[in-house]
Amino acid sequence: MIPMPEDLHIESERLFLRPITSSDTPMVLEWRNSERTRNNFYYRAIITAEEHEKWLKEKVATGLVHQFIVCLKDTGEAIGCVYLQHYDPETKSMESGVFMSEKAPVGKGYAGEAVEVMNREYACGVLGLSKTFARVLGYNEASRSLHERAGFKLDEIRYNDVFLDDKWQDTYVYIYDRPYVKIPCIYERVHEQADLFTNLAEPVKAHVPGSKSITNRALLLGMLSDGECKLSNVLFSDDSEAFLECVEKLGFDISFDKKEKNATITGNGGKIPVQNADINVRSAGTAARFLTALLGISEGSYRLDASDQMKKRPMGELLETLRDQGCVIDFENGDGLFPYTLHGHGFGSKDIEIDIEKSSQFLSALLAAAPLSDHKVRIIPVGDHGMAYVDMTVRMMEAFGVKVSKKETSGKKVVFEIAPGQVYGARSYDIEPDASAAAYFYAACPILGVPVMVPGVHFGGLQGDTEFIHLLEKMGCHAEDGKEGIRLDPPADGHIRGIEADMHACSDQAITLAAVAVFADSPVTIKGISHISLQESDRIAAIIRELGQVGIKAEKAGDGIRITPGKAHATRIDSHSDHRMAMGFSLIGLRTPGIVIGDPSCCKKTFPNYFEELEKFVEKVNSML
Repeated sequence: MIPMPEDLHIESERLFLRPITSSDTPMVLEWRNSERTRNNFYYRAIITAEEHEKWLKEKVATGLVHQFIVCLKDTGEAIGCVYLQHYDPETKSMESGVFMSEKAPVGKGYAGEAVEVMNREYACGVLGLSKTFARVLGYNEASRSLHERAGFKLDEIRYNDVFLDDKWQDTYVYIYDRPYVKIPCIYERVHEQADLFTNLAEPVKAHVPGSKSITNRALLLGMLSDGECKLSNVLFSDDSEAFLECVEKLGFDISFDKKEKNATITGNGGKIPVQNADINVRSAGTAARFLTALLGISEGSYRLDASDQMKKRPMGELLETLRDQGCVIDFENGDGLFPYTLHGHGFGSKDIEIDIEKSSQFLSALLAAAPLSDHKVRIIPVGDHGMAYVDMTVRMMEAFGVKVSKKETSGKKVVFEIAPGQVYGARSYDIEPDASAAAYFYAACPILGVPVMVPGVHFGGLQGDTEFIHLLEKMGCHAEDGKEGIRLDPPADGHIRGIEADMHACSDQAITLAAVAVFADSPVTIKGISHISLQESDRIAAIIRELGQVGIKAEKAGDGIRITPGKAHATRIDSHSDHRMAMGFSLIGLRTPGIVIGDPSCCKKTFPNYFEELEKFVEKVNSML
């Protein structure tokens, strides 16, 4: 970390923050040593003037601690102190703290305002931290409320965490995520050095986490197996952690190591250990659909709830199918809406038709649960949306020992058949790198004109999003799949060609292609994506709106979008609380100065450290100049 500039001045609506000085020592010690402050801190000892002066010289002056005096704007009166300490270089985070004068106006929200402006403007804006955190004693409801008002969100409760006042106390850990991130524009520097990137022996490499889609499917199949399954390269994100939490609440024996990226789950031969449970799938679509199907045909009563975002996403077709199979569903807020309670009675004997135009996960969920039936299950999808993800499900079922037969009827309908008596086997399973995450770095190849490789990503894997790389080839890039991974080289003539692309097989990358389209030499039309209006955001509307924000014409065209390239300009992008909007539109900033992405923390859904990896990628490119 770096020391604070002595003339630094940060303002909010009613306050300003200035760096602490030695002359503030008597005043600050009075606040810090007050009984109220010490009762709310873990370190209860009285601080001496000598200790404080040493603190200023060894911690504050060297940049290990960043400490501010909080002052009222209208009078200049000092009313408190806010600080950052304990820098963690791995997570780019620091601990946030505050203590106020006994004379500070009570009930006015000044402490929360000071904490918010320090974290938003200084910690995230000046220091570029990814997040800050605050560890609060559980009984200190005032401090907990203060941090929530300041924009912190509860991350975890640590029970019996510290021993104070002759007993163990719980602590609450609150996280403040970076509210925006400015994308470093490096195109001009790269363009000036274009000759350096011609026929490079080594591409710029980017590393991505394990696949979200494969992680959650592997967790499900591990639940249904007949023994211990060891999963490696597991993705730990909001979605997968929501799935893990549900697995635990359903009574399964599961352990995991986030640092080593592995998990071990012991299946129960297709039986759910707990017959009554209340689970929350949060915003995880895979957890919502897969667990609904599984629990809807399992003996027991299971209540499922979800986040407000997930409550807006399609579930009705799957729930109606489960009803047809004999499941009794009690809805609390209307048919087809979370929360609801499932009372399952197994699969019915008739063929199952399922409309998958809104989500292929409906079909994948029923297929994965089908081996639990005591008779042959025949599933007939209506529509062909997202069949690449269905193929992923089928291939993973077969890897765990269950054979799925895919046939075509005389009426050209596809029928999936699963014979009875099959059991998912216990096994070790290595999860592929996330091809959806890799697509953002491959998209940087034509945008910047540099060769790119994401190790571990290959054509022929389980994930349909590698199809996106073939679209980049149509735009002029050249791909070659080698031992380490796919290497993508930029167009030889430097021109990104406009194309017409049907993206129904890799629709998650429609946003990414829209970002590349900004720099094409002719219009780009994206087709087959009408269903993405029903995902984490109305993605078609979001793409059109945010391209308009950067000065690019985009309009709805049939079941997709037509984008007319142009000169993009600086703006702040609204991510619409959608991880793919935040990641996809960040690419525009690599070539356009002044692009800022709002709410980058939404990337925690699938790629928690995306912006850190993007920074590393940029650093690698810069090191080649």
